[in-house]
Amino acid sequence: MLVVFNGGYDLARLAFLLADMPVQVLGRLRSDQVFRLPAPPRAEGTIGRPVKHGGEFLICRCWKAL
Repeated sequence: MLVVFNGGYDLARLAFLLADMPVQVLGRLRSDQVFRLPAPPRAEGTIGRPVKHGGEFLICRCWKAL
């Protein structure tokens, strides 16, 4: 089953939530969408709040702005 969404939905989150179902998620991404890598492992003896996210995951733009 193909589930189609517009740019107003969080496709990455929906794909994660629907991963165990027999569906494919298709949709548009926002132009300012930022994907993050997993947080690096915490160093031994570090104090303070741990980081929530790693660096940005860059997606190559293969199209030209009109």
